[in-house]
Parts: sequence; structure tokens; C-alpha cells
Amino acid sequence: MEPHERKPLRLKGYDYSSERAYFVTICTKNRTDYFGGIREGIMGLNEMGLVAHECWQDIPKHFENAVVDEFVVMPDHVHGIVFTAVGDRHACPLRQRQPRPNHQKIPVIIGSFKSSVTRIINEKNFKTVGDANLHPPFAWQRSYHDRIIRNEDELNRIHRYIRENPKQT
Repeated sequence: MEPHERKPLRLKGYDYSSERAYFVTICTKNRTDYFGGIREGIMGLNEMGLVAHECWQDIPKHFENAVVDEFVVMPDHVHGIVFTAVGDRHACPLRQRQPRPNHQKIPVIIGSFKSSVTRIINEKNFKTVGDANLHPPFAWQRSYHDRIIRNEDELNRIHRYIRENPKQT
């Protein structure tokens, strides 16, 4: 692999439109604390964090066979579980009214989530994160991390990890 080539982050040959549960982690660019802070093990969301929280909860409104499960918005990332079901052939970017034909794949869902959060935050023109001005505007890290949840035990471990994540920092 050439030094400037990027390694693909998706599992080669895997059908991401299949009915599964996925554990997803999405980080802000440069791991900047855009979404609030943790105090005494409790995540306190600021206005930008509330946007990310609401957009995550809204995923099933825009992807009829997607279900969001346990999730947490942290200062610089989001952890969440998404269940997908086979059969849906409509997906649309969040915050748009008209669905467009597409397969319901995790990359489409997460791309729509990231795009919506970015657009809403930048439209609201939030000026500061702590004492620092937002230059450049809010952005996500390239891509995201996903893990296909293989069984109930793993699902339970991930639920616990997500719930306890704010207490770990």
C-alpha cells in the first residue's frame, strides 16, 4: 500500500444491508470536545451535543427499518448501537422530507447522521467550544468505526460499555 493510500475501514465483502446489530463509534475531527463535558461521571451536553443526540434519536424516522438502541454522546465522539432489518428500500438524509431509493446500509445511515449534525451545527453558527473559536467549522473525523454484534452476550457487554463510558473518563 502506498504511503498516501487510505486503508478501507469497512469489512471487505460484507453486506452492510443485512439484518444485524452494529456497534458504531463516530469521532469529531481532531477529537475536539464539541459536544459538552463530563462532570462526576455524567455527560453534560451543550447545544452541539443536543443536536447530535437528537439526530441520533431521529435515525428511525428517516430509515424505517433502522432501530437505535443504547447510545451516548461524549465530548468528542458518539457510541451507539443500530439494528437494521432487511426489506427496506428507502433511505434519506436526516432532516429531509422526501425519501430517495437506496439500500439501507450502515454507511448510508451513518453518513446521513454525520451530514445532518454537521449541517445543523454549522447553520446554527455556534461560535465557541469552551474558549476556542470554531475555525474551521464543526467537522467529523473521516469515516467511523463499526463492529458487527455477533450474539446476545456481546450485545450486553456493549450496552454496559456505552452506559459506563462517561464514568471511565
